[in-house]
Amino acid sequence: MTRQAKDQAPKSKGGRPSLYTPELADAICDAIAEGESLRQVCMRDGMPDRRTVERWMEVDASFAAKCARAREDQAEVHHDQMGEIEADVLSGALDPKAANVVLTNKRWRMEKLASKRYGQRLAVDHDVVGNLADRLKAARERTAGG
Repeated sequence: MTRQAKDQAPKSKGGRPSLYTPELADAICDAIAEGESLRQVCMRDGMPDRRTVERWMEVDASFAAKCARAREDQAEVHHDQMGEIEADVLSGALDPKAANVVLTNKRWRMEKLASKRYGQRLAVDHDVVGNLADRLKAARERTAGG
């Protein structure tokens, strides 16, 4: 491991040496971005335990940010798969009711993985009823008197 890679690796408090390398971190993030869950990635041979990867994310902000970007990319994979499912329904290869279940699940996952892009937009009503100046004056009087 190069000196630079050692500096970037999460610091250990002792125990077994860390398996962390920038290459392993990239492999984990690439697999997540391609649609696999962290659990699926960590079940592969040669991959660390899921909890180990979660600890790396806790102590290494750059790795955590990289994983977060990979999860946002994962939402795009679900979006692409939704198009494929739609095509299967239109061609008659997939039952529309079964497709609805899968599409609903994928939509939910996309909202969780990339909420800024796919999350539900909430409308905020910020109308003020009455005179704002009078309301502010009354609020000041309440706080000054209490």
